[in-house]
Amino acid sequence: MLTDTIRSMSDDAATGQATGEQPPLDLTAAERRLAEVEAALERLEENSYGRCSSCGRPIDDADLELEPQRSLCARCSTGGG
Repeated sequence: MLTDTIRSMSDDAATGQATGEQPPLDLTAAERRLAEVEAALERLEENSYGRCSSCGRPIDDADLELEPQRSLCARCSTGGG
């Protein structure tokens, strides 16, 4: 289920088609998002998805629900790591 969501985001980012939106004009932002999604897919394959890449703590499920490509926990993302 979560894997499908992330793969769908990857497809959307690659084609610029996110739920009826027009393709992004800023290719740099789209390319950055695609890189983030691809990195999340790699973490899924490595069984490290959902763990902070900085401190190793679990990333809150609610944060992953909002931002599935997230790689940092709330503490590390605010510099409190």
